[in-house]
Amino acid sequence: MDIRSRVRTQADIQEAKTLIAQTHFIYQPFRVTDDLEVGGGYEFINRKPGAGMVYWPAYERERDLFPGPPLKTIDPVLVSEFRDANEALRKVYDGIIDQVCNHINGIDAKSVADIGCFNGYMPVSFALRGVRQAVGYDLDDRSGCFRFLNRVLDTNARFIHAGYDHAIIRRRCIHVGPAAHDGAFSTPPFPAIDHPGSHAFDDQCVGRR
Repeated sequence: MDIRSRVRTQADIQEAKTLIAQTHFIYQPFRVTDDLEVGGGYEFINRKPGAGMVYWPAYERERDLFPGPPLKTIDPVLVSEFRDANEALRKVYDGIIDQVCNHINGIDAKSVADIGCFNGYMPVSFALRGVRQAVGYDLDDRSGCFRFLNRVLDTNARFIHAGYDHAIIRRRCIHVGPAAHDGAFSTPPFPAIDHPGSHAFDDQCVGRR
């Protein structure tokens, strides 16, 4: 997702860099500024784990300002390939989201859950498309990513710090209540790249209401 037009201040950039430095905001494809981009597209598509998920040319100069574990940043020589790969990954994600929105009637009245949401690409994208409630679940605390994206994109996606147990999520889906969802899905990275349609959407949840 290209959010450059929505990142307007130095405070926005610093917030993004803080999240990236803490490794909360590195996996899904976001272009924050011309010189700050994250995403696993290059590693996934080229089968080069460890090549880097972050383009941040000033990282070594700035790392003391943004504490966190050492980051493996992408070689600037590879930035064009890095961006092309992330664009391909964006198309996979957006294609999944568009399929769901196009095939589920009344999507603007639905609640959708992303299981293993990482930094929130899917829930925020659903919120941008008018889904009533878009919720992300993750084992790690991604609340900072959701706060940042909701603020700069003017969305209202919700984060829940919880595990991936399908039975638990299924019960949340089919039981009426504040945590109930009409649909739940997950997008494992490698199958999604090889087979863009390979995602799960719980039909029983969709049919609950």
